[in-house]
Amino acid sequence: IFHILFRFIRVREDGKWGFMNETGTPMVLPGYDLVSPCINGYIAVSNNGDWGIINNEGDVIIPLVYEIEWKDKCSVMTIERDDGMIALFYTKTGLLDDFKWRSVKIQEEKCEFPVQSSTGQWGYVDEVGNEFVACSFIGADFYNEGWAELWLHSTGTNEDRPVRLRQKPSTGAWYLSEQMLIVDMDLAPAEEEEEDDDPWG
Repeated sequence: IFHILFRFIRVREDGKWGFMNETGTPMVLPGYDLVSPCINGYIAVSNNGDWGIINNEGDVIIPLVYEIEWKDKCSVMTIERDDGMIALFYTKTGLLDDFKWRSVKIQEEKCEFPVQSSTGQWGYVDEVGNEFVACSFIGADFYNEGWAELWLHSTGTNEDRPVRLRQKPSTGAWYLSEQMLIVDMDLAPAEEEEEDDDPWG
């Protein structure tokens, strides 16, 4: 069985997958239960439910002991340990960062994406590992062409407040574009009552 993926031909033999190049030369001998597309020379591979990463010459770069997620048109793979912490493997540079992320939102054809740090705060990284919006927010949506929507904790209400940032292309600097605030509030005089445990009383 042949499948052409990213200029490599995926080959299945006796139930196992491998790769050959366009001239028919074997590059990775069939030996894996499942394989990802070849992305910038790297391939996620699986045996017995465990995943790792090899290069296009068949060398094991990351051992087959993890859970791995990828998107076909995204150059970053996520690698999850048994404890749930996540590392990012950047196929453009071949670098692996530390297992320092609690959650990562990758999306096809996106080069920037939200990440949640071990402290629970959100920011953004790009496809080579630059944390271009520091993890200092309580939530983050997908980055979209120079716009980033994040959330801040509000001490005055039970609801978090969205903040929208815009990046200036010429400098890369970020500027506040939109922020939801409560600017005025009329409060009825509090009636004298016995004290209770209600923090809103």
